[in-house]
Amino acid sequence: MLYLQSPQETEWELFLSNSSTCETALDPLHRSWARSLQEGASYNTPVHSKNPAFLEGHQLKERQEKNQKLWPHIKPVLEKLSHQLSRCGFLGIWADHQGVILQRYGGGVFLTEAQRVELFEGANWSESSRGTNAIGTALKENCEVAVLGRAHLQKPNHNLVCYATPVHDPRGALLGVLDVTSHVECSQDMAPVALLAARKAIESSLKLSAYQESLQGGLTALCQTLAVFPAPALLIERDGTLRARNEAHKRTFGTVLKPEQQQWDWDTLQRYGSNGVIITLPDLNYTPTRFRLIAEPVGTHSDPVAMLLFLEKIQAPDMAKENIQEQPKLNTPVIEEPPSFKEMFGTDPSFKKTQRLVKRFAPTKLPILILAKTGTGKERLARAAHELSSRASEPFIPINCGALSDELLESELFGYADGAFTGAKKGGADGKLAAASGGTLFLDEVAEMSSGAQAMLLRVLEDGTYYRVGSVHMRHADVRIIAATCRDMEQMVKQGLFRSDLYYRLKGATLTLPELSTRSDKEALAAYLLEQIITSAGERHVPELSESFKQALHLYNWPGNIRELKNTLHVSWILSDGAAVLTAEHLPEDIQQLISQSSPSSSVMGTKDLAEHAALKEALSQTKGNLSKAARILGVARSTLYRMMERHGMR
Repeated sequence: MLYLQSPQETEWELFLSNSSTCETALDPLHRSWARSLQEGASYNTPVHSKNPAFLEGHQLKERQEKNQKLWPHIKPVLEKLSHQLSRCGFLGIWADHQGVILQRYGGGVFLTEAQRVELFEGANWSESSRGTNAIGTALKENCEVAVLGRAHLQKPNHNLVCYATPVHDPRGALLGVLDVTSHVECSQDMAPVALLAARKAIESSLKLSAYQESLQGGLTALCQTLAVFPAPALLIERDGTLRARNEAHKRTFGTVLKPEQQQWDWDTLQRYGSNGVIITLPDLNYTPTRFRLIAEPVGTHSDPVAMLLFLEKIQAPDMAKENIQEQPKLNTPVIEEPPSFKEMFGTDPSFKKTQRLVKRFAPTKLPILILAKTGTGKERLARAAHELSSRASEPFIPINCGALSDELLESELFGYADGAFTGAKKGGADGKLAAASGGTLFLDEVAEMSSGAQAMLLRVLEDGTYYRVGSVHMRHADVRIIAATCRDMEQMVKQGLFRSDLYYRLKGATLTLPELSTRSDKEALAAYLLEQIITSAGERHVPELSESFKQALHLYNWPGNIRELKNTLHVSWILSDGAAVLTAEHLPEDIQQLISQSSPSSSVMGTKDLAEHAALKEALSQTKGNLSKAARILGVARSTLYRMMERHGMR
């Protein structure tokens, strides 16, 4: 993003008194100022500009009608972006390729000021009309732009902060500009991050629509064809994006592509056509290998939206022959749930919702942030996301950021160079980032990261580069980051305890796991975990859970969540000494005491009495009131049964 920071007022005044039309010799800010003045903009108000500041009613309507086809892709994203930032006082704007505002949303308390500076539909915010501003300058520079305060050429706009990004169609044509604007004191890191995410969402939606228009079945059908093709194949979009590649390509060239394997020039690909051309590429073992490259356009030959590349290996130059194969039939793949996902047992509605979400987010490139208490299954959820992704065959590397000191965490995560610190291993060591190459790095308790580690991790998320501790040699990491924490991250950001830019990078898809105390499926979950414990111990008979035990499951608060429940079940099973039924008396004593202290019903009867009452009631229910059979189930004499019934008011 091109940041045009607010200069001193004297610098702005000095420039106006000695302005030059020479653009090439100036920095980006002065270049934009000079360009704006040269094209007719006024430094005071747009009224005195040579170019029209507004469109008339019918002209605006015509512009908006021309955007009708784009609007289904832009409107939902712009509305969401505006709603997301409106509480911070930002106005969301869509302007066309000439800088004319066609739609705006949100704004909150900023709306009055927006009207004053003419940020409304029909206003022309090109550089030639309004001077340096995010919308007009983004169009001129064709890049993301931030314009703060006095960086605006026109004085009435000196109290504004504007962020803008150009939006292109799948074929690279400029469609318009997405912009968010507010008071200059509202400048914040979140705004440009949200803006760039919105632009990507619009362009992604446009690409999917273009695929749908180009062929039946759209991108899904195309990727299915790609997946079953026996030779290495990949899908390249006009802007150079590698959209997809098949398993044969990964086996041949590796999970992480080398730079020379990604440099595909669009014009050259179009010249290759379906006749193909012989090229040489390094394979997985860096061995130069000859391939026949065949490029098939997706869509019309004259204006394709993407290109399918097929690489047929050639054994020897004189043996290169066409190898035409029958087009494979399309079959919808059946995606089997991975082991970690199957182990995530639960029928609770909030838990099932999280399961559905992880299935949707796992195949994407979004970072995932898991917000959940300790013991709820954060690592298992992260593993499930990894196993459901395209990186499933690559490493899953977990690291607990809260279990290591600041210095140790940095060296564990990024590795260290030879001699980086006393006791450092000779030759240095690679860290978890390198170990996770091609796969997923799971950062548990990420909120405990030191500020230094946060800065280093931010760089990884921004451009994939990092340095080992004590090294000056840059390294590259191809990993997907999944982070988790039990802390209130937003509050930490507000308090300055966690970097806001890193937080919004990590916060791609947010998943939550319910605490055990709030789950409605405690009984079913306990039965499932108990069966796991028994099976792993090599035993066959799984005891039942009595009513008293089930009642205790609901009475206890479970601060340690599922981890504590599993340990408690294991202890209870051992204490039961092989009993056919687990009762509340088999629970560890500390839990029995806590239930007794916290539960009103148990404080009257006592935990032991509560367990006896539940067991008696259960036995009488099973035997339909037959006292002899009930006594045998309870293992007591009939006379003892009478006394028990009297104590509990059942006679």
